Order: sequence, then structure tokens, then C-alpha cells
Amino acid sequence: RETSSCGTGEAIAVDVEIHPQPTAVIYGNTSTYTGETGVIYHVDQVPDYTYSWSVSSEGTIGGPSVNDSISVDWSTAGDADVTVTATHTTCALQADPLVLNVTVSDIILSAQSGNWEDASTWVGGVVPTQYTSARIQTGDTVTIAMGTARVNDLTIDAGAVLNSQAFEFYIYGDYTINGVHQGTGSDHIELRGGAAVVDGTGTVENTGYFIIAATGNTTIASTADITFTYGVRVSNNYTVSNNGIIRLGWALIGSGANSKWINADNSYLECFYTIMTTGTLEASAEGNTVRYDNTSGNHNVETPESGIYYNLEIAGSTIKTLIGDITVKGDLSISSTLSSGNFNIACEGNWTNT
Repeated sequence: RETSSCGTGEAIAVDVEIHPQPTAVIYGNTSTYTGETGVIYHVDQVPDYTYSWSVSSEGTIGGPSVNDSISVDWSTAGDADVTVTATHTTCALQADPLVLNVTVSDIILSAQSGNWEDASTWVGGVVPTQYTSARIQTGDTVTIAMGTARVNDLTIDAGAVLNSQAFEFYIYGDYTINGVHQGTGSDHIELRGGAAVVDGTGTVENTGYFIIAATGNTTIASTADITFTYGVRVSNNYTVSNNGIIRLGWALIGSGANSKWINADNSYLECFYTIMTTGTLEASAEGNTVRYDNTSGNHNVETPESGIYYNLEIAGSTIKTLIGDITVKGDLSISSTLSSGNFNIACEGNWTNT
């Protein structure tokens, strides 16, 4: 209403829309990992406002939660969101939602050399678990120092070292070894998850058997060229399909009659002791090679499934003895002593004695 010396004018009404004060910022990690729990996100509390929260499907709100903060458990990798909406307690008006983008990764990277159990060893300060995957980067040596360790997928880069020492180490996913995996004691490195892929061009320097006990069958990739300084044990009722190159410093054994090793097309298996004395060896696939290369102690040449090898190499300084008739579909190479006893050898390719 305007007033002057001439009088007072008519009142003019102006509509004013009052908006709630927007939330300024959400505080919390924008880079996290699957399996990480209790991650806190919060805002600065403003008087007369309440806050409602939501998270995308990669996580769930759990644990302690107060008006201006929440605790989130991240379970699935992907591009996730944390959303908060402020509401004025008097006028019940809501501010526009505020969204924080969060990247949930499924691989935890080593940050430096150190103990597996120390948060400072890992990028983001998150120690890997059975439900998260880990990658040890070139130049880093990670040592297990405090008991059994577990991981989902594991990658050891070329030039990286994982030292399990004498502790149990369980892998529940895929295993890629391009560097060195060390360990002492007996049978302490074990694949024990679902169907797994083994790949890489590194070395497993374990003093006991590398145990394959996955609940699904295990595949060795065609790109694999892995040396195990000791041996490999396949648990009963499991099958390993080798598509790559595997060299064993000791035996390949099965834990039971239903353990099975398949040498697939063009694969290579070299063993310095016995091969599948329990269980089944299948070695008839096109182009695959099995090499017996023991230099300490005489031992038998296993009779494979259907009695068929594709390529067979007998090497080393000790005597290898047949325990059944065999057919070699490809080439037979003997640079050691092969005792056939009363059993027959049929060779359909080249037979070379040196």
C-alpha cells in the first residue's frame, strides 16, 4: 500500500513462494568396493530440517542411522547413488533431492608393499575379503602375517609377489598369476569357490600341493603358461580342463576316483612325478601333449582314459613304466627309459628315440 500527501492508495498483494533451504553437500566416500560395510554418509544438520535417505541397488542402508547420516553396506559393483532429501519441519516443504555419485569397484588394488591384513597396503584402505577381489600391482610384495586369508578373484601382476607364508589362503573366484605366489607348509593354497578360471604366466612357489576344490569345474585358460614348483591336487568329484601350458615340479594327483584332469586341444602338461594315479587323466584331444620328466625315482606312466594319448614325451633320467596298453595318436618322443613290460604301444605319428 502506498501513502503520500495526497492520500493512501489501494493495497497490492504480491505472492511470495518460500522454498526450503537446499542441502549443500553429502560427505562420504565416492570410491568404494563390494563387500565394504558400514560406510558413513552425512550432511551438515540445519535447524528445523529432517533428512530422508535412499541408495541405489548396489547397496543397502544398514547399521547405525541418524537423521543427518546413514551407514551403507555396498554389495554390487557399478555406478551407485546416495540420495538425501531435506524437509522443513514447520511448513513440510521438501528441498530438491541431492545426489552423490559413488563408484563401487569389485577389485581392490594394492597401494604398496605390506601385510595383507593392513589397511595401508590397499588403495582406499580396504582389506580384501572372501566377497571382494584383489589385484597385487607390479612392484608390490604383499605378505600374509596373521592367519587364514580369503579373497574372491585374485590377480598377481608381473613383478608382484604374494607370500602366503605358512598360512591357509583360499580363493573363491578366478586366479590370475603373472607374478609369483609363494607359500610354505603343506597344501595351503586352495581354490574353493564356484567354477573358476586359472590364467597367467607366473609361478606358484608353494612347498605343498595347490588344491583345486572349487564347487564348480575349473578351466585353465589357453593363454596360461604357469609353473608350479610343487604339485596340484584335484579334489574328488571335480574336473579340471587344461587349455594352456602347465608345468609341475612334483605330482598331479586326484583326491578320489572321480577326480579328473582333461588336457584339451593343443594344451601341454609337464610333470616331474606321477600323473593322476587316483582319478582320471584324459589326454586324447587334438594336439595336446603330456610330458613325463622325472629325474628322481622311477615311476609309472599312467594309462589315460580309453588308453589314448595324443602326443607323449618320456624324458628325464629315471625309468618310466607302462601299466597298460596305450595308443599315441600323434607323436611319441622318448629321451629317457620307457619300460613297456608286457603292454603294447601303438603310435600313429612319429616315434623318436634319442
